[in-house]
Amino acid sequence: MPDSGKIYITQDQAQVSHSLKQAFEGQGYEAILLDPSSDPLPDLPDVAGLVMIQDQVSSPDSGRATAFLKTAFALAHENGKHLQAAGARKGAFLATLTFSGGGFGVPPCRFDTLPEYGGLAGLAKTAAKEWKEVLCHALDLPGNMDVCHQYAEAVASLMMTRGPVEMGLNKDFCQVPMLKPAPVDPGRPVLADGDVAVITGGARGVTADCAVELAGTRKLTIVLMGRSPAPSDEPEWAAALSDPAALKKRFSPVNLPEKNRLRQFLKNDIRPFRPAGKFSTPCPDPVPWLQRRLPFYGHP
Repeated sequence: MPDSGKIYITQDQAQVSHSLKQAFEGQGYEAILLDPSSDPLPDLPDVAGLVMIQDQVSSPDSGRATAFLKTAFALAHENGKHLQAAGARKGAFLATLTFSGGGFGVPPCRFDTLPEYGGLAGLAKTAAKEWKEVLCHALDLPGNMDVCHQYAEAVASLMMTRGPVEMGLNKDFCQVPMLKPAPVDPGRPVLADGDVAVITGGARGVTADCAVELAGTRKLTIVLMGRSPAPSDEPEWAAALSDPAALKKRFSPVNLPEKNRLRQFLKNDIRPFRPAGKFSTPCPDPVPWLQRRLPFYGHP
C-alpha cells in the first residue's frame, strides 16, 4: 500500500469494524471507521483500502439490508478511481465481509442471516474483474460474533494477501466456493417470433453473450437499454427518416470516418444477432443514431 494510504472500514452493528481497525493498526496501517449512512457519501482521495462490512446481524431487516447494498455499491463507485490510482502506484485493496456461516451459506455451514447480503460478495467479485490494479476479496465469517472478533487479525491479513477472491473462515479452515458442472434439462421456449425482448444493464460481456443466444432462438425484436449518454447527436438528415430502407439509402453521403465506424459496428456488434428480427437500443455507441434505428436482420 502507498505510505500515505489509509484503510477505511464501514461500521457495523456488532462492532467487528472496531476489531478490524485495531488489527490493521497493529500491522502499522492507519485505519478509519466510516458511517455508511452518512450523506453525502465520502470522497476518499487518500484511500488505499476499503472494507465494507455487513451492517446488521441480530434482528435483521430486509429493507435495511437492501439499502446498505445500494450504499456499498455507491461508496465503491464513488471511490473506485482513488483505489485504482493507489493500486497503480503501489497497492490497494477492496474487501467485503459477511456473516453467512463462514461458507457463504453453502451447506453444511449454518446460514441464519439475510440472503440479501450475498450481494456484497458479488460487488467484490465484479470489482476483481474490472479493477485489475486493485486486490479484491469477499470474506465470509460465522454468525457467532465472539468468534468473528477473534478472527480479526486473520481477516485483516487475508484482505491484503493475494489469493482466491471468495474465502470463508470457519474454525481452522479456509473455505473457497467452487463451481460444479451440472446437467441442465432443456426447457420450453416461452417467446415466439415477433416478440419484443428488453435487455437492460448495458448489454456488455455476459449480458451480450446471453443476448446473442436469445437472438438465436426466435426472430425477436431485441431492445438493449443502457445508461450511458449518447456520444453524439443524430444528424439532421437522418432525424426525419423512419423507414429503414430509406435510412440505409441516404447513408451514402456520410463522410468516410463514419462509414468506417459503421462497418466496424456491423462486424463486431450486429452480425452475431443475424438470426433475430430487429435490433434497437437507446444506448447508442459507436454509431448512435444508426444503431438506434437500423433493423439488422439480413443487413449486408
